[in-house]
Amino acid sequence: MPFTYEDFKLFLRDLEKEDDVTPKSMQKLLKRVTTENLWIYVLALLLEKPRYGYEIRKLISERFGFEPATVSGYVILYKAMEDGLIDKVTYVPPEKAEKKNAPVDRKNKKERQDRIYYAITDKGREAFNAAKKFFQIMLDVVFKNATEG
Repeated sequence: MPFTYEDFKLFLRDLEKEDDVTPKSMQKLLKRVTTENLWIYVLALLLEKPRYGYEIRKLISERFGFEPATVSGYVILYKAMEDGLIDKVTYVPPEKAEKKNAPVDRKNKKERQDRIYYAITDKGREAFNAAKKFFQIMLDVVFKNATEG
């Protein structure tokens, strides 16, 4: 049976607890496969549809159970654009497209600029699939072939 987002979040929460049960090496692993490889989570979300920066950060927290720093998220977006993994796009969500009036900035009472959306590129899809294959091979080679004492 496949794991759900909720299973993943609960597992991460258990690992994040600093106690005598969770070794420091596990804490390092957790950091390396979450915040230090944030691009994988970003690309996973962008496979679904174009998204804006805050939405990406919020969904990472909701679905994957960890919260990247705001600056880290935007740095990752910038680097992913530099690497050609994502692009800025003009995207009008369906709920906005149905409205005749443009969104209004309540503070300044004038028409608000649309948000900056990011979309995955073909190169980004290739990178995501390569990361996925890497993790699948690693699981097979390291864990399926391992035997205890």
